[in-house]
Amino acid sequence: YTGSSAFVHGLVRHKHIATKLVQAYGVLAPDSVHVTPENIDECIGLAPLPAIATPCFESASAGIFSDSRMTSRATLRKRTENLLREFRQPAVIESFVDGREVSVAVVGGARPRVFGAVELLMPDGSVPGKRPLDFDLVKNYSYSMRSPAQEIPMKRLKDAAILAYKVLGIQDYGRIDFRIDEEGRPVFLEASTHPHIFRKSEFAFIAESQGLPYREVMAAILSEALGRINSDEA
Repeated sequence: YTGSSAFVHGLVRHKHIATKLVQAYGVLAPDSVHVTPENIDECIGLAPLPAIATPCFESASAGIFSDSRMTSRATLRKRTENLLREFRQPAVIESFVDGREVSVAVVGGARPRVFGAVELLMPDGSVPGKRPLDFDLVKNYSYSMRSPAQEIPMKRLKDAAILAYKVLGIQDYGRIDFRIDEEGRPVFLEASTHPHIFRKSEFAFIAESQGLPYREVMAAILSEALGRINSDEA
């Protein structure tokens, strides 16, 4: 098979643990709290503002709305209670990072390499800034993509992506998402161990922007998996 192990899929899907783990190894990440019905009172009081609340185990921006950047604890509490009730799982409250959003595609195992990066924009081509990429945008692929703007610190971004990839134990391929904060620092949002790789995906956009045929995206991933198998058999 291609991709990460079942353990790593599960680890990365737990957003709070994954964030705390990469943070412990030096990757800049938002302040966050893990919320359950039992500790919600304490967590709302501790939560950094502005904040965003999300379900702990979901992906593809599930549970994120256009107004998910919140500056009021009362609004934050109501939204978090709704998430706990609707998704029937813990929630994560994180400080909201205003700025550009960038996805970094990484391939490899023991020696991962950055395949490329793509900046994500709102449907009108503007930088997200104080707006999240919400579920409707992601579900309908309504956001747009471009090669990262010049002001994005690519070396710092790539270094952070590789470190997060290694710390989380991802193999063969993955995607690491960041916001670039007001100081120009890449801030970890989340990782994906099974990112979309079809023709509308970030992986395909990166390949096209580099003049690579789409099939080379597949070839790169398969090559990593085959190399891992051959290494195990040696």
